[in-house]
Amino acid sequence: MKKGTIQLVSSDVLFLEVNRILTPSKRARVIAYIKMCDKHVEQNEAVEKIAQEIQNQCRIKARDSLHVASAIIGEVDYCLTCDDRVARWKNNRCIKRITHKLGKLYVSVMNPIRFIQKHFPGGLPNGHKSSNNTNNCDTRID
Repeated sequence: MKKGTIQLVSSDVLFLEVNRILTPSKRARVIAYIKMCDKHVEQNEAVEKIAQEIQNQCRIKARDSLHVASAIIGEVDYCLTCDDRVARWKNNRCIKRITHKLGKLYVSVMNPIRFIQKHFPGGLPNGHKSSNNTNNCDTRID
C-alpha cells in the first residue's frame, strides 16, 4: 500500500478458482469484486517457473504457488489468502528468499482479516465492519 491507496490485482488462477465456486450467488459476488481490479496477471512461463520454485522450496501446493507467483509478477505488496497454511510465517520467509534471489519485490502473504486489522486498526472506511475471526475468510464485511 502506498499513500493510503489500494490497487487490486487479479490473475488467471484466481479466475479459475472463482469459476469453481458452486453457489451461483456467491460466485457472482466474487466476480463483482474481481471486476474492481486495476490489473490482471496472465499465467505465463514466468509465473509457472516461479510457482514451480515456490512449490518445490516452500512446500506449497501447486495452485497456491501459482497465486503467489502471480502476485510476485504483478508486483503486489500483499497476497491475501484464506489458507492459513500458505500464510504461515515459515512460508513467508521462504517466499522472501525466492523473491530476493529473483530480484523481485517481496510479497507478504497474509489472511485478509489480518490485513484489515493491520492497515485499518480503527475499522474500515465508510463504516464497514469486519470480524476478528482470522480463521474464517467467509466472514462478511458489511
